[in-house]
Amino acid sequence: MGGFSIIGIVIAIGVVYVLDLVSGLGAIVLFMDTPTEESVRALTQQTAPLRFIILASTLSGAVGGYVAARIGKAAPYLNAFVVGLGGIWGAASLAESYPAWFVQTAYAIPIPAALLGAFLVARKSG
Repeated sequence: MGGFSIIGIVIAIGVVYVLDLVSGLGAIVLFMDTPTEESVRALTQQTAPLRFIILASTLSGAVGGYVAARIGKAAPYLNAFVVGLGGIWGAASLAESYPAWFVQTAYAIPIPAALLGAFLVARKSG
C-alpha cells in the first residue's frame, strides 16, 4: 500500500516506548532520593524531571521516526508520521495525572520529532 510499512511502524513504536520507559526510569533515578509511591506521584508535578522527560521523549520520537523511515524506505515520511501518531496516542494517557503544559507539549512534539528522524533518513539517501 504505497510504501506503508506495518512492520517498520510496529518496530519503531516499540523502540520509542522502550526508550521512553528507560527515560522515565532515568528521571526517577536522577530526580528522586527514595522511590516511594508518594514521591513518584510528586515527581509528576515537578518541572525539572518533566523537562527531562520531554527532551528524552523528543529524542526517542526522532529515533522512532528514523527507524520507521529506514525500514519503510518507499515512504519514509508517511511511516514516520504514523509513528508520531502513536506518540500522540501515548500522550493521551497522560492527560489526567500531569500538568497541562506537559500534556500539551507531549501532544505537540511526537509528529515533528518523528518527521525529523525521517528527514535524516531522506537526507542520507538522497
